[in-house]
Amino acid sequence: MKAKLAKKRGEGRGGWEDKDDCSQLFLTSLLREHVEKGDPVDVGNLAMMLHQRGESILSILITLQGE
Repeated sequence: MKAKLAKKRGEGRGGWEDKDDCSQLFLTSLLREHVEKGDPVDVGNLAMMLHQRGESILSILITLQGE
């Protein structure tokens, strides 16, 4: 998981800890997309990001509505 995060940081990705730039809805949507892709490393990293921010995974209804 750490290696995947480091690789993506090297590609210019980051900022998940900034709630103004990266919303709970956005992280939840990414997590749900990666569940469908079947990538447990990405799912674990996205779940960790939400957890570290003190947030939970939003319901599927809220995610689909985009609220």
